[in-house]
Amino acid sequence: MTTPEWKTAAWEAILHAAHYCKEFTTDEVWLRLDRLGIPTPEEPRAMGPMMLRAVNQGICSGTDRVRRSRRVQCHRRPVAVYVSLKAGPEALELTEDKSLFAPRIVITQPTGDCDGSKLYLYNPDTTSDGRGPKLLQPCSGCRACQ
Repeated sequence: MTTPEWKTAAWEAILHAAHYCKEFTTDEVWLRLDRLGIPTPEEPRAMGPMMLRAVNQGICSGTDRVRRSRRVQCHRRPVAVYVSLKAGPEALELTEDKSLFAPRIVITQPTGDCDGSKLYLYNPDTTSDGRGPKLLQPCSGCRACQ
């Protein structure tokens, strides 16, 4: 049985994926939950009703396409691709080769002099000088990243 806390966290992860990805699968949702330290429920199929809720509430729309899952426990089985109906201006185009499912890559808000209008990808494992994670994909328009 899933807990109300898990359902809340899963819903927030779905909203996060829908905002930052033009298209996504449940891989991106599970990744967000993993990064937040939310344990997998006893019944992982609980994600299905959560995605149905997202479709019914106009957060995303199902497609007739699938991608191979990148989650080890899924053994590369096909998973449904969803199109976000709530993608923000900074949303990424994800493909089979380019996914949020890259090892230890997280989306975070900009810091420093940035006006907050750009999206950054950081690898938290590459901190070299103790000042924070190394910027992997700099924005082109703010003083902090030039």
